[in-house]
Amino acid sequence: MAKATGNRTAGANSRIRFIMLEADLNDGDLNQITQAITSALRPASGQRALPALQRSLPANGDVSAAPSGEVENAIEETEEVGLADSPPIKSTSNGSTKVRTFREPKLIDVDLTVGDVPFPTYAKAKNPPDEATKKFLVVAGWFKEFGGVPGVTIDHVFSAFRLVKWSVNIPDFDLPFRQLVKRSWVKRNSTGVYEITHIGISELQNMGSEPVTGADATA
Repeated sequence: MAKATGNRTAGANSRIRFIMLEADLNDGDLNQITQAITSALRPASGQRALPALQRSLPANGDVSAAPSGEVENAIEETEEVGLADSPPIKSTSNGSTKVRTFREPKLIDVDLTVGDVPFPTYAKAKNPPDEATKKFLVVAGWFKEFGGVPGVTIDHVFSAFRLVKWSVNIPDFDLPFRQLVKRSWVKRNSTGVYEITHIGISELQNMGSEPVTGADATA
């Protein structure tokens, strides 16, 4: 349907709104379609309601029983309220855009040369591929076997990476650990603390060569 305002003076602008709805419906389905239209155009929570369309139609949903002008005006009012008053989509309820942030790892005072095999020697022997999860597994394996620290954090990994000059350009430093948990290669002891499992140890044994121990390790 098209609607244009009348009684305009010469040279004045005219406003035209074109609204069309086409559907194949049974007599009993009209009330459902009008409710669906109203729901689709209803603004977000906290905005004013859209009663105009439902108010203009009879209770049985028979649009032929209502004056055509009232139905047309009701649809137009519903559309205007739904489009004009609806707020833009926001990621949070208070209207602010929330940006996810991750905790940055930090260097900690940890001795990576203790035990029979220093970490640099262990890392060189395992020679993990350029994949963060495999390198995280190497760190977790060394700390449990030689470092005396079963449960490690991203700070342990970051410190080990820095020592052997592996890339630390990982925006979410906890992500590789979460991926290892899904593979059951590590388990989460508590928030942010991970320990290598027997499945992870088996994977390490298949990675690279076994490092030499004792005096030969530092030769």
